[in-house]
Amino acid sequence: MHRSLPTAWQPAAPPAHYAALAEDGVAARRASRIAGLRALNNEAKRALFERALSELRDPPEANLRVVDLCCGRGGDVGKFLELSEDLGAPLAYVGIDVSAEQVSRGRARHPGVPGVRWAVADCFSPGKAQRAVEEAALDMAGGAHLVSCQFALHYACSSAE
Repeated sequence: MHRSLPTAWQPAAPPAHYAALAEDGVAARRASRIAGLRALNNEAKRALFERALSELRDPPEANLRVVDLCCGRGGDVGKFLELSEDLGAPLAYVGIDVSAEQVSRGRARHPGVPGVRWAVADCFSPGKAQRAVEEAALDMAGGAHLVSCQFALHYACSSAE
């Protein structure tokens, strides 16, 4: 059965949808009826990141280079900071999102964190994410150790097919 996507989830809509979301804060998120699901998602992501980094042929020496596509307000920055500490390598992180409002919230959540940069760009438009990484002016020599895109690939689709 074919269903059309709701208007709120058409490719052009995510920036407006996420900009309209209220910043609920940590206490409200913990009290949410889906707090358990969020905790499970976060543990699953942490395990995926750890596993991916354990498979590196060339472990980070100068820095742990991470590109976080569709980063929203940077909910995974803390996980990457912990992993970089565990590896003994400073973090070089570029968070990219199509929503300027969410990027602004990410900057506010993680002010002045060394090695963390933010960019507004459509990750699904050819070349835009690459330009955003280059403009972040971080040392990404040798490419990223980890490119993450969590819970967002559906935005790249223009239809249910």
